[in-house]
Amino acid sequence: MTFRVSWMAYVRPIIVMLLGSAISFFMIYNTTFGRLKLIDDWGLVDEMTTLDDARSMVSVIAFALVIIVLWRLTRKILNLLSLWTMRLRVSDKHVSYSQGILPWNRFSRYWEDYQVYEALYSTPDRFLGWLFNYGNLHIVGQEGSTQQYTIYFLGNVRTACDMINAVASRAGRTARGLPDQDNTNAVPAGSLKTYDTQSAFKPPAASDNSTNPYA
Repeated sequence: MTFRVSWMAYVRPIIVMLLGSAISFFMIYNTTFGRLKLIDDWGLVDEMTTLDDARSMVSVIAFALVIIVLWRLTRKILNLLSLWTMRLRVSDKHVSYSQGILPWNRFSRYWEDYQVYEALYSTPDRFLGWLFNYGNLHIVGQEGSTQQYTIYFLGNVRTACDMINAVASRAGRTARGLPDQDNTNAVPAGSLKTYDTQSAFKPPAASDNSTNPYA
């Protein structure tokens, strides 16, 4: 089964990205072109600086700030695309995780069933995490908490946690030579006996010397 990042993981970055971009461009305009307008209106040019020099300086500063804002905006978009590529796959024998869109930023992790000790999950957003069934999944290896790996904002986190724990439990029982927990209550074939319920509960026949009160 494949799990992906919850849609709630995109809400906060998108809102922050849009608000941050709008505020940045507004501040760039006010601190550069707005000041240039004051220079034009009020003639705030000293003796060593001409109006053309002031305009050129303000334009260079504004261009540099726009480049910085666009670079940060591009990084946030790439982070969102990286979240979209995240996949967590759980099967009967292994657990795998992969994420990344650019070749130098791709990441993958693979666990065999015997390498997983347990899986835990937490909901940092409390009510929203419980309502939309997402949270942070913590996969702990057999080496202990030093081998813990966390996947943030995973959708259907409770189902993923239960499935990984089932894989780890099955591997542990197999290593100890115990039967699968799902089949511990199964009855071996041929061990059931068939009884004739009619003959087992049939009352004995009454003799001639006995007194039958229902006769």
